[in-house]
Amino acid sequence: MIPGAGGESRRTAPERAAWLPEMQREIERAYDDLWAAEYGTRWGMYANGTHLDFIRSMLRRIRTPSLVLDAPCGAGRYLPALCAAGHLVYGIDQSRRMLGRAASLNLGATLEKMTLQDMHFDVQFDAALCVDSMEHVFPELWPVILGRFHGVLKPSGFFYVSIELAEKERVCTAFRDGIAAGLPLVEGEMLDGDVYHYYPDLDDVRALLREAGFVTLEEAAGDGYHHFLLQKHGR
Repeated sequence: MIPGAGGESRRTAPERAAWLPEMQREIERAYDDLWAAEYGTRWGMYANGTHLDFIRSMLRRIRTPSLVLDAPCGAGRYLPALCAAGHLVYGIDQSRRMLGRAASLNLGATLEKMTLQDMHFDVQFDAALCVDSMEHVFPELWPVILGRFHGVLKPSGFFYVSIELAEKERVCTAFRDGIAAGLPLVEGEMLDGDVYHYYPDLDDVRALLREAGFVTLEEAAGDGYHHFLLQKHGR
């Protein structure tokens, strides 16, 4: 059983181990070569009212100024809200071209190319957000990345994460089609437009968040995502 996957791969572990890095490269390539240039005009145009509500709820719980991590920050969609609130913002992303878009906003945020699983910092953050990203994370990496977020936060720090939603039948159909095509998928995974997506069961997500050391303060569905506002438990 793959951690957090809710199903077993129909292919061998070596096949999957070779396939996952390929998918990681494809995700980065898609953002660099396909989406970065028109992100915010043609791509990435989902409604974000619920996202902003949760970000504001998180920010109301911290002092000003605080150190806030936006991971991944993408083209900087939420950097204006964070910087306008008077916070010191650090943004990371695996896509160099998306970071270039974020830098062009000239908001004074510190930006660095880094994957979520490679997060390492000499400081701890008062709050962190991870918006519109976990759908590109393989189930094997969910415990790792949630543990990284727990580790970069100060004691009792706050964490907002959004989980993309998809119709169950669509995901099941795509999973069956992928298995038939010989892909080493686990339940919940699909290639949507040739780009990898993973849609875990929300009860599995809640369990992973608890296991990572987070306590849920708020959660709700809205604008195509399920939203969790969390607080770090323990050190």
